[in-house]
Amino acid sequence: MLTSTLLTYHLTTVGLIYFFVFALYCIADVMTHSVYIVRLYFLGAILLALYSDSWIRVAFILLAVGWGGWKPWANVFLPVLLFYLPVWPVMLYGFGAKVKLIGRSDMLALASIACLYPWPATIAAILGVEVWRRRYKRRDRKSVDEPVGFPALPGMFMGLAFYILAELVLYHFKIHLNY
Repeated sequence: MLTSTLLTYHLTTVGLIYFFVFALYCIADVMTHSVYIVRLYFLGAILLALYSDSWIRVAFILLAVGWGGWKPWANVFLPVLLFYLPVWPVMLYGFGAKVKLIGRSDMLALASIACLYPWPATIAAILGVEVWRRRYKRRDRKSVDEPVGFPALPGMFMGLAFYILAELVLYHFKIHLNY
């Protein structure tokens, strides 16, 4: 009953399952720093998104990941991708991956969020990464001049949790946003 009415509030059963799997993956990533598992995780998100009938969004996100992750595809799909709003956060991370500011695994994790959730969830995940980065930078000061790498997945999880909590509050007060 709850998930059937939450379908109109952009929160599906598949999205909830993904959220709990993402929590387990974040814990595993922080403990083991496994970069290669994110590819399987992204593939699983693609399959789950195709199961929930959003193949157009998945196709655009795959093009954005191809644009950001591999140099031969540099600007071929850029004009097409600029007209589809849910791809913009993935393209932002893709540009960061191109110039080596962000790891490709972080881009794939954000793209898997973009496959299953609407674009405000990806924005919330990016904002969660920024909040996490500021907290991590304040906690782990090594040197002012030395760049400090930090794990981005806990921040993505924090942003996604905030989005899901906001969706549940909106559902409780019967407020429906069209996006």
